[in-house]
Amino acid sequence: MHYKNFSVGKKIGVVFFSIGLAVAALGYFLISEISAIKSNLLDITDGTMPRIVLVQDLQTDIATLRMDEFFLLSNSNKDEVNTVLTSIEKANRNVSAMLEQLQSMSISSEYRNQLQSVIRDWDIYVSSKNGFSSAIKNKEIALANKITYDSYQAFNTLQSSLDKLLNLANEESMSEREQALNNVQQSNTFTFIGILLLIAFMVVMNLFLTRQVCLPLSLVTTLAGKIAAGDLTHRLNRENIGNDELGVLADSCVTMQDHLRDLVNDISSSVTQLSAAIEEVSTVSSNASDGMKHQQDELTMIATAMNQMQSTVQEVANNTEDASSAANKATEDANESTRVVTKNIEEIQRVASVIEHAGEMVTQLEQDSASISMVVDVISGIAEQTNLLALNAAIEAARAGDQGRGFAVVADEVRTLAGRTSESTSEIIAIIEKLQKRAKDTGEATKESCVLIQSCVEQTELTGTHISQIEGGVNQIASMNMQIASACSEQTSVTEELSRNVENINESSHSVAAGSEQTSQACVELSQLATGLQSMVGRFKIV
Repeated sequence: MHYKNFSVGKKIGVVFFSIGLAVAALGYFLISEISAIKSNLLDITDGTMPRIVLVQDLQTDIATLRMDEFFLLSNSNKDEVNTVLTSIEKANRNVSAMLEQLQSMSISSEYRNQLQSVIRDWDIYVSSKNGFSSAIKNKEIALANKITYDSYQAFNTLQSSLDKLLNLANEESMSEREQALNNVQQSNTFTFIGILLLIAFMVVMNLFLTRQVCLPLSLVTTLAGKIAAGDLTHRLNRENIGNDELGVLADSCVTMQDHLRDLVNDISSSVTQLSAAIEEVSTVSSNASDGMKHQQDELTMIATAMNQMQSTVQEVANNTEDASSAANKATEDANESTRVVTKNIEEIQRVASVIEHAGEMVTQLEQDSASISMVVDVISGIAEQTNLLALNAAIEAARAGDQGRGFAVVADEVRTLAGRTSESTSEIIAIIEKLQKRAKDTGEATKESCVLIQSCVEQTELTGTHISQIEGGVNQIASMNMQIASACSEQTSVTEELSRNVENINESSHSVAAGSEQTSQACVELSQLATGLQSMVGRFKIV
């Protein structure tokens, strides 16, 4: 596949992949150089510098060891002597250990030969000091002095060997330093050259990518500009553009150009048809507007009649509500009358009970009067017998003469008392007869009153029944009035709803009429728009 036909993403990917490879190569080179520099630095820090430090420590320890020996020659304090001897032995062990450590390091052959010389000189120096410690302990200062003097030559030889070893380590350190500096300078030079080459490569790839993207994009932009200017006759050289996204964009622009050309042709032919249709719609809208005006007049008349009918129904509803209120008031009065009649019946029944009880008492009184008459008859009989006895007594007294005179007087008094009793009895009988006659009359009147009261109760109950019937009729009338009022209210609601519907229809008619006028106006504007559209279509160049 030709690179020109790659997608834009693949083209950019190839360019950036190439740049990435170049950057990776430069990075690999830099990493290699940095690794070399790191190796040099590790040689210095982990090899040369520790060796230099160890050699310097050896020089210091050996010099300290020598000073301790001279200190022992001039000091005879036993405690200090033992301490210094212990320090000397420790220093000897440290020197031997440091020499062994130097031998275990990775060193050059020259350095190792010089280190062997130092070890030999150290062994000679140690051998030359044999007997020094025992001489000091035994306080044989002269012998210790002689041993110290004899070991001076070995000490100088050892110091000279250490100086050579230190100089050799310093020379190696300087050599490694120069090598590290050379590596850094070489890395800087190659890095600078690599960056310049990378920049040049990026510029070349950018120009290549720009040519692959911008040239087809410029051709497509030119086509789009021609289309925007109304020139639909411009042709794009498709061979200069690959089959990537820009090629798809170019094909889309060409397709859009063809479709626009067809669209302009269709619009141009449709504008003529639109003009004819606008004239027809304008005529129909005018006729519809006239018809809607006539319909508005008729709806106005219907609305007026509906308002009048609504007023009549409202008046009937109001009258029915008034009649219903009056019926409710009559029902309340009938209820009150029923309560009064019921109370009256209860009172009359109570009076009838009282009168009946009075009749019973009058009957009892009549019976008691009869009993009194019987008693009076007995008293009258007794009085008559007393009178007879008194008369008999008077006769007997008269017969007795003077002896019966007192008894005669008593008999006269008894006869007088019996006469008075008889008179009183007669009066009582007369009074009782009057009382019995009045009690009888009262009983008959009471019975007649009971009959009349019972009749009155029956009439009152009949009146209550009629009042209840009247109350039921009034309630039925009130219910019918409520139904009529409800029907009138529903009729009013229906009338109002119908009136609103008529008003809504009227308003809709106004709206439709206004819409017809607007339609007519829109037809005029649409005609102008069609003319303008025809003018705008004429701006496109299609042939």
